[in-house]
This record gives sequence, structure tokens and C-alpha cells, in this order.
Amino acid sequence: MDVDAGLLRAFLVVADEGTMTAAARRLFVSQPALSGQIRRLVRATGLDLFVRLPVGVRLTTAGEAFAPYAEQALAALERGVAEAAAVAGRGSLRLDVLDPSLAVPRRAVARLRERLPQLTLEVTGRGSVEQVRRLRAGDLDVALTGTSTTPDDLTDTPLLDEPLGVAVAAAHPLARATDVHLDQLTDDVHYLPRAEFAPEWVDLVVGACRAAGFEPRLLPLRTESAGGPLQLVAAGECVAVSLLSTPAPQGVVMVPLTDAPAYRWVVRTAGSGALVTSALAALHGLT
Repeated sequence: MDVDAGLLRAFLVVADEGTMTAAARRLFVSQPALSGQIRRLVRATGLDLFVRLPVGVRLTTAGEAFAPYAEQALAALERGVAEAAAVAGRGSLRLDVLDPSLAVPRRAVARLRERLPQLTLEVTGRGSVEQVRRLRAGDLDVALTGTSTTPDDLTDTPLLDEPLGVAVAAAHPLARATDVHLDQLTDDVHYLPRAEFAPEWVDLVVGACRAAGFEPRLLPLRTESAGGPLQLVAAGECVAVSLLSTPAPQGVVMVPLTDAPAYRWVVRTAGSGALVTSALAALHGLT
């Protein structure tokens, strides 16, 4: 039976989402490509796994019976790769997550610890430029970063899209707004990290502001953590376009941005060995 992990993963995501459109979006593939994967799985198993509804799909009785075994097979593959890596003498995974205080990196680390308990995680947060250097030098196994131009010698695997918000002081006129358009921030001073620390973030925010019709005025002070700038926001020194999930400290309100592009998290790697394969499998489907 020719059934690989990708087909099982596609089946489980479609079953979870209930529509091909939502499942394709979650898997970062086209809907025709996903439909092709499901057809391949149906041919390989000889089972009708889904029944079409007026809107979406649902599992057949056979699909419901098959689902727990598909989950077990994927979990066994993840554990097997991790065990093999440990036996081969590589019992640790070197992971850089940009900033360990951010919500998605925290969830990613928790997922890896849950699904790959055999491995010791060595977690750092040194910025995307340093990530590229370390991956190329063989000093890093996996990097969690934001999408940008992927270097030719590295591989980016999409993980999830995260909406943006703007952090404003509690006394800011927009603090009580339900959402904000970027052009409402034209007159504010904006905080951005150093371009050499996170160029993809600077490009995203500056590009979004320019698309909204203005050049952001920048605070001439930089830090390399998510928490430092928010203290400046609380003091009324600036506003800061941020990931919407960033925890807001006392004195700061995070307001959703309605016209800003999402930040796409990717898993960046330099190879495809056992450790990398295991980490990618464990992180797949992170929400």
C-alpha cells in the first residue's frame, strides 16, 4: 500500500477542517493539489473516506474508523525519527525562535517538547540574520522565523499566518477602538527593531505603512526583545505594530489592524536529516 505521511496528514486536516478550502489554506497548498492527495489516498486504501455535503465534507463510517490509525501512524513516525536521532548520537535539537517571549515560538517549543520528549532542545533567539549564518555554518538545526526572500541554499516550510495589531498607550486616542487602519497612525512615532536583527519584520511594517500612504516616523531607539518596546509604548513615546498575540503589559492596549498583511511564520532549515524531518513533522499543523 503506497501511503506516505503527507497523504495521512492531508486526510487528517481535511477531516478536522470540514472543507477542502480551509484545509488547503491551513496546509499552504492549492485546493486542486489537496484534492489530488485525497484521491491518491482513496485509491491506495480502496476506501471512500469522505462524503460531500452541500458545503464541505464529512468522514464516512470507513473514514471515521481510519482516522485514529492515521493519527497513530504519524505520531509513531515522529517518535521513530526522534529515537533514531538519539541512537545515532544526536539527542539534541538546536532551535532558534527569533524571540522566545513571543506566543508562536512558545507554542512551537511546547509542541516539540510534547511530541519529541526524547530530544533535548537548545533554544536561542538571536534574530533572522544570525539564523541564516548559523544554519549555513551547521551550528543550527532549525530556525523559526518570518517569511522573507528565502536564501537559495536554505528551505522555508510555511507554518502559520499570524495577524498584526498595534500596541498603543492606554491613554492613546485609539486605545478604545475595536480595530485600527494603518493610515490612522500617520502622525504617530513608530518603534521598529534594528534592520540587521529582523529585516523581514522591518520590510513588512514599513511596506505596509507605505501601502497605506505614509512613511513611518521612527523612534531612534532599538532593542532586540518584544518586551522592551512595549515599555516605551506604555510611556507614550511611540506606537508599535506588533504580532496581535503579543502580551500587552499594564498601560498598553493591543488593537487589531484591519488592513495590514499577516506575518507568515516559516520553519527554515539547511538540510533534511532525521532531526529536521522529525521537527518539521512535529510542528506541522501548529495553530
